[in-house]
Amino acid sequence: MKFKRLDRQSEAIKKEIKEKLSEVLESCTFIQGPNVKILEQELADFVGVDSCITCANGTDALVLAIKALDIKKNDVVFVPDFTFVASAEAIVLANAIPVFVDVDIETMTMDPKDLEEKIKIVQATMTWHPKAILTVDLFGNLCDYEAIEKVAKRYDLLIIEDAAQAFGSEYQGKKAGSLGIIGTTSFFPAKNVGCYGDGGAVFTNDPAIAEKIRSFANHGREENQFCYRRIGMNSRLDEMQAAILRVKLKHFKNSEIDRMKRNEGQLLQIQQAVQKAQPNCMIVRSQFTIRCRTQQERRELQKQFDKAGIPTMIYYSMPLSEQKAFEPFNALFAQKRSNSNTKKLCQCVLSVPFDAYLLEEEIEKIKRVLNESK
Repeated sequence: MKFKRLDRQSEAIKKEIKEKLSEVLESCTFIQGPNVKILEQELADFVGVDSCITCANGTDALVLAIKALDIKKNDVVFVPDFTFVASAEAIVLANAIPVFVDVDIETMTMDPKDLEEKIKIVQATMTWHPKAILTVDLFGNLCDYEAIEKVAKRYDLLIIEDAAQAFGSEYQGKKAGSLGIIGTTSFFPAKNVGCYGDGGAVFTNDPAIAEKIRSFANHGREENQFCYRRIGMNSRLDEMQAAILRVKLKHFKNSEIDRMKRNEGQLLQIQQAVQKAQPNCMIVRSQFTIRCRTQQERRELQKQFDKAGIPTMIYYSMPLSEQKAFEPFNALFAQKRSNSNTKKLCQCVLSVPFDAYLLEEEIEKIKRVLNESK
């Protein structure tokens, strides 16, 4: 068994992919071609926003979002401690300061109460300036946006939504990627919609922000080819990847979401503690993550999966706040921050194979190991 069955997906859509790539090769238009433009409109329509700007990868999407909001040195962006490094890395790359917020133990997403506590601590410094909240929709689950929006309004903060792990999920009828002033996603191959390489996108309803992001992503250019208004970066999605993503987006909408929900329903029959879905949400899981009681229990369960020939992954084994890369930003919270839920999750979470292409017998095999371990 494989952790992600990209091979099965590739086989199912191979004919369409080859046709699209052949068209691109015939056109000899590899950058900023028609597929990129059409894909951006298709993505905007799917997410339910006015503008989508594609870029080179999900990390760049986050950097572009932060830069577009004029967040600067000594400005603080609040980010969950329990997530992939790119969410916090992008803040530093944009010359801002990441402040790590604990997560809810059950949903595994940002805890609004701890967020407010961290905001108050930062405000008290008088040298760091709270500017934005970077939410992360983890493993397909969405944040408690109703509560987070109240906190953001109270302290006049902007919300940037990192929806890379939850493409297709919905919060109170709104798609992931549309829940902040800016939303971002990644098209890394293992994502819900992934290309055959790297890619990303930024979503917004604000035309001024959209124009700024499009400029930043293309060397800071204005509409005139050789006029540069700002220092930008080279972060474009190429025509090949756009063509591939158009095929994959179609299949994701037409069949893969339904198959993922079906597979999720079967796996939810297990008796272990599973990542709890946020209320009033339709989530499309990118990972199926369980929570063991202890680190030792997780080790034993991994052994059982290994014995059965089933791969597992640990997302994530260490809080971001404890990573060496972020040491320079932790002095303020050395004595005041524990982020206890993040630490617990790092010791006990375990993800099992999950996607739209799992077979019935594979799901039963996973369930059998989990139920026998109880």
